[in-house]
Amino acid sequence: MTEQRDLETIATQVMQEALKKGADVAEVSLGRSWDLSVKVRLGNVELLEEAGSSGLALRVIRGDRVSATSTTDLTEAGLLRCVEDALMLAELSEADPFAAPADPSEFSHGPIPSSTYSTRAFHQSPDSMPFNVHEKPKRLPSAWTHA
Repeated sequence: MTEQRDLETIATQVMQEALKKGADVAEVSLGRSWDLSVKVRLGNVELLEEAGSSGLALRVIRGDRVSATSTTDLTEAGLLRCVEDALMLAELSEADPFAAPADPSEFSHGPIPSSTYSTRAFHQSPDSMPFNVHEKPKRLPSAWTHA
């Protein structure tokens, strides 16, 4: 099983478990990263570090109550505890009448009309900027500083 498929399987299982245990909506975000750091001194490798991390975030909606939990324990027991914690926190949270997911009939089903956003930012030339974008500014333009 590939790593990507493994992540998809974990996310699907967590989402299904949350729905099975009473969530009306379950959203899962799952990631895994690996880092490699090499420090070289006078042409020789002085330090070589490798690190990996994995984590899962779960957001549930139950009625009009919302909660979010996260874990780095991706064992079966750790994932089950994350689901149970999310549902318990949802019961303890304040009701939020605006927490429900959007009605699918309100989703956009085509290109977004240009009248809903500004295209001005996409048509800036470097010459119209308050400083040279190719050099680090010596100081921030006064419009960017707090009064």
